[in-house]
Amino acid sequence: MAKINGSSLILYADGLAIAGQRGGTLSLEADLPETTDKFSQGWEEHDVDGKISGTIDFDALMSTTGLSAEGLLNKIIDREDLLALFYSEDMTKLFLAKTKLKSHKVEAPGEQPMALSGSLQINGKAYFVSGNLMPSSFDAYTYSSFSWDEEEKFGTIHAINSSGWVYARAIINQSITTDDIFLFVGFFSRISGEVPLVRLLNSAGSVISNESYLTEGANLIEFTATGSDTTFKLDITNNYSTEFYIYNTMLFKL
Repeated sequence: MAKINGSSLILYADGLAIAGQRGGTLSLEADLPETTDKFSQGWEEHDVDGKISGTIDFDALMSTTGLSAEGLLNKIIDREDLLALFYSEDMTKLFLAKTKLKSHKVEAPGEQPMALSGSLQINGKAYFVSGNLMPSSFDAYTYSSFSWDEEEKFGTIHAINSSGWVYARAIINQSITTDDIFLFVGFFSRISGEVPLVRLLNSAGSVISNESYLTEGANLIEFTATGSDTTFKLDITNNYSTEFYIYNTMLFKL
């Protein structure tokens, strides 16, 4: 049996590694309401599935690089969602979820490195995924300025539009079938102007999924295919002036 090195799993939040990581724990828990009655023959029963909840606990050394103690504290004060990712270095396995920073502690022992620890509360549905479908480039775009940087494993988009209808399209070299479900992941930061619309297109450019406007912060959007094709496109579009970034841009088939 192959052993797995715990150091190969790194916790990222909003595209930045939590600095100086020493340990991390992912905990998921399902609430199982008791449904025992007089006919249960003395055995406790749980026939109703309750809520699922989870936390990500981390332990790190204090650092001035990456996502620092000050940055994490600001997340609590501003009550922001964080896009949290646990991933292996080869990107074969990835856990991701919207989270809230629940707690945060700084320790300063004498003559020892300062330490940072905290807990992220999972906020909504979480995913275990693999096989990021995003390509190395966008094949077409009409934004006044558009860049796609995938150097840090999680792609970053920067787009500017001065006026009018524009788009950026990435060809996904995989077949798509009606009712297939794809997960779009991205941390959206708007500088100014209109929020972009995201959807899936077939190879001819027709819409073959639901559409969704991005929201400020973490986005985990499920697209359900309404058509089939041998390849398809991820389409990001605006009708008016805008400037924005999308960090951690990824696409998975569920």
